[in-house]
Amino acid sequence: MCREMAAPPMPPIRSPCPQTFVPYVYSQTELRLLLKGTRLSQKRDACKIGSQTLRILLLFLYGTGALTGEALRLRREDVDLKSDLVTIRGNRFNRVRRIPIGPDLHKRLRQFVDSASQKKNRSANFFANRDGSAIKARILGKSFERLRRLSGIARHDGARYQPRMHDLRATFAVHRLTAWFKQGADMNRMLAALSAYMGQVGLGSTERYLSMTPERFRKQLVKLSPQRRNRRWRDNPSLMKFLAEL
Repeated sequence: MCREMAAPPMPPIRSPCPQTFVPYVYSQTELRLLLKGTRLSQKRDACKIGSQTLRILLLFLYGTGALTGEALRLRREDVDLKSDLVTIRGNRFNRVRRIPIGPDLHKRLRQFVDSASQKKNRSANFFANRDGSAIKARILGKSFERLRRLSGIARHDGARYQPRMHDLRATFAVHRLTAWFKQGADMNRMLAALSAYMGQVGLGSTERYLSMTPERFRKQLVKLSPQRRNRRWRDNPSLMKFLAEL
């Protein structure tokens, strides 16, 4: 006769793996080197992406914190320079958000739209190849890697990966947090605003950028914005009212 088991055999619970990867945060000097180097990196006729397009694309990623895929999905009608609003379309759950842009980015985008090369471009995509076709993420990644090497930008901290285009998103967040702290902003509110602006549902994803802020601000920032775990910014009515008034 079989004896009943007290509990089904289960594998031992594994301890969570520590997250060792740290995104690269570009300095202002490195950002200028990248922007300046686009002309040389895209000089060859074989380059599908024009130097002007690559430069403005980098500025857009740094100025909005958008994902690369979100930028490549931008349509011309998504960029409303009259209202200074950009419609960002996510690739999951059909999420759409409209974000405001500042005067500096507005100026750059206006110059791009009004340029002779863009007036000839009939593509529906806001960012397109020289021939008007859609930019493929793989080609864009190779173009950025060439630009990074020509600009002399590299990690020397033993990290497995060299600086990536995706790291412009982390750079946007860290630079924004640092600027708000210098201005004496209410970080508990602004962190939620940053989370919404970047299209992140929970606050936890955005709070990890606190650990990447300059050392002289880190302790104060952590005190001002303690860990909220998986709380959602949409669940706080006062924060939603604040975001609507931005």
